[in-house]
Amino acid sequence: MGARRDPRSPADWPFWRLATAHLHCLLEQSGDGDAGPDAENMTVAAISCIEYARDAGLYGLAKATVGRVSAVYASLPSDGQTALKLRFERVRLTSLAGDIAAAEAEYRALLDIHRRLLHDVDLRLWGFGGGAS
Repeated sequence: MGARRDPRSPADWPFWRLATAHLHCLLEQSGDGDAGPDAENMTVAAISCIEYARDAGLYGLAKATVGRVSAVYASLPSDGQTALKLRFERVRLTSLAGDIAAAEAEYRALLDIHRRLLHDVDLRLWGFGGGAS
């Protein structure tokens, strides 16, 4: 087994460019998003492809990947780790696109989910709320 490819490393971007194209083909074949037992794996792969595209400055490709994987992601538990990671990547792209109000609303929604899951996390740890962090 080879070394893991880092989607944030420019040295690995040629691999991720091919992986993203391949993932788009797979997602297109799944059509209605019914990836069955592979939904989790496809979404995890999509998150890495989104990280690559975002860090490579290919925001259109990153957004297209989010759009294509959305139907697959919809079959996952909405508060599961993979679904939350995809939502986080989507909100990062929203922020990079300059829609700060929408990004802030989505960040707050994610924080509410995390608070519910982690039982009252201190929001100051995330940079929200009064006082110094």
